[in-house]
Amino acid sequence: YSVNNLKNARERIKKFLGDDPDKISSVFFIASDATSIPIKSDSADVILTVRVVHHLDNPDGYFDEVRRILKAGGLFILEFANKRNIKNIFRFFLGRMDTSPFNMEPSQIGETILNFHPEYISNFLKERDFVIKKRISVSNFRVSFFKKFPGTRTLIFFEKIYQKFFYFILLGPSVFLKCVLNKKTDKNIAGVNNTRANGKIKIEDILICNFCGKATLSINGNKIKCKNCGSNFIIEDGIYNFKLKA
Repeated sequence: YSVNNLKNARERIKKFLGDDPDKISSVFFIASDATSIPIKSDSADVILTVRVVHHLDNPDGYFDEVRRILKAGGLFILEFANKRNIKNIFRFFLGRMDTSPFNMEPSQIGETILNFHPEYISNFLKERDFVIKKRISVSNFRVSFFKKFPGTRTLIFFEKIYQKFFYFILLGPSVFLKCVLNKKTDKNIAGVNNTRANGKIKIEDILICNFCGKATLSINGNKIKCKNCGSNFIIEDGIYNFKLKA
């Protein structure tokens, strides 16, 4: 959603790709609301979401969009903040936390962050035809004292062991899910054909208007116009900004 973050990401990727214009032209940066994404249905092979869901007050709306955009059999990798982590469990039993880490209600952290019970998120996904293939608890030893002693490298070593043998015990502050979408593709929906002769996708192939949902966008310079509903958007510093009408 943040245009500034997208600009920073664009600069980092340009440096990573060595300012190769051909490679850079195949990476698109789009600013939009997570519950109204201007991308065609059944067009994505993989969707990766990290450090995002705990900032959404309407995560079910985002999962609806992920289901719509992802192709049947597509891969969804999701990370979320886990309220049922070992630290919260100890704090709850010691009387230092009022909210139970065991109930399904999201717990509010500050003004903008929501922590979720793993089953709460899993139920959302299952209702939308996602099959969870793997669960991994991460940052299991993220405690300030442990970072100093025995140190970060030792913690990473034990983290790898924990994830290999105890991955199903979700007690870390963050959880990763690997999911596959098990849905039937609507034959009336024209997704993106990834088998182009040059192997590249044009931005016009994937975009739709996030107000009317139609693939009727025309791009002229730094202006984007929807021929169906008349909405106008802008392109600034290589960012396709669909957050607000221009």
